[in-house]
Amino acid sequence: MLTSQLPNNTSTSQKQLLWLFFAGVLTLYTAYWYHASQQSRGNKVEMKSSGRSGKHANPKTKQSASEKYEEAKAEFEKLSSKPGKTPEDKSMLEKLRDQMKHWKKKKDWSGEQHSQKNKGN
Repeated sequence: MLTSQLPNNTSTSQKQLLWLFFAGVLTLYTAYWYHASQQSRGNKVEMKSSGRSGKHANPKTKQSASEKYEEAKAEFEKLSSKPGKTPEDKSMLEKLRDQMKHWKKKKDWSGEQHSQKNKGN
């Protein structure tokens, strides 16, 4: 309601209170609308999945690395459970541990961002 539409007998303080009331209602409505729109997205943070600066990793490479990691892990667990390890077994365990670390890193790598690449000379 505009002040020009108010009756003439309305005092200035009443007009100010009326404006404050409408401003408060508008603020509450805006806050409620914003909160409702945020709730509709859920609690997860929405991240861009593609684009120039998005992380890109080849899914087939990640799948292959995952399979190789599982193979190395199974072989490592099999050898580590063996009683009475020889020095060759211990060196093989170290190699398998390194392989596991390597394949886990490849499996979990989400890709390089474009903005992190070296540019120019």
